[in-house]
Amino acid sequence: MAVATVALSLVPGRAEASHKSELSTQWHYGEPLLILENMGEWALVESQVDGYPAWIRTNQMVLAADEVSVQDWKVKSVVQQAFVSFPKPAEGHPRWLSFGAWLSQDKKEYKPKPWVELAQEWLGAPYLWGGKSPMGVDCSGLTQLLWRTRGVPLKRDASQQAEQGTVVQWWLDASEGDLAFFGDEEGHINHVGLLLSPTEILHASGEVRIDKFDQQGIYHIGQKKYTHQLRFIQRPG
Repeated sequence: MAVATVALSLVPGRAEASHKSELSTQWHYGEPLLILENMGEWALVESQVDGYPAWIRTNQMVLAADEVSVQDWKVKSVVQQAFVSFPKPAEGHPRWLSFGAWLSQDKKEYKPKPWVELAQEWLGAPYLWGGKSPMGVDCSGLTQLLWRTRGVPLKRDASQQAEQGTVVQWWLDASEGDLAFFGDEEGHINHVGLLLSPTEILHASGEVRIDKFDQQGIYHIGQKKYTHQLRFIQRPG
């Protein structure tokens, strides 16, 4: 099966092979992809990081000569301008890379930032369905990117992430970085957030924000009500 990597700073993954189709996800520069189907202008690909399939424009990726190993790639945890090997004619020009870009680096050089410091960098980022950058992110995209800085490959959607990790039995036993999952009355998981403590949660809802948290769920201070009902807490990794 052919392998490619994302060639631009941030690329949309569509539900169908059309610009008008729903944004399903986003991929960052250098992210390794498996090509499932190539239609010329569009290709159906699957991220080697989380296994999530979507459609990409073929001119936004480059074919890899050899199989790309996810273990050989490193995440940068800040928005930065960097010289990267973009395909011609952009090669050699400095480009802004989003939080989550995949760069090949010495793993020994990388030290993940504390959860609280990472949280401060994301506050106020707007909510975007399918988004995975500080310019727009959804709830599971946020938790996936934050845990990527710890080398833990979470799945793309909240319902998928809910199947990973170890359940924390009591909410007061929760630690920084644990994921809290929320659902509707039928029990379907539809939201996820990252705990900064047993009583505070970082999540994307309208914007990336920190709200109060307890055994009932998320309490929005501004609205003076609970907005999300807790289902359970899990510890990834």
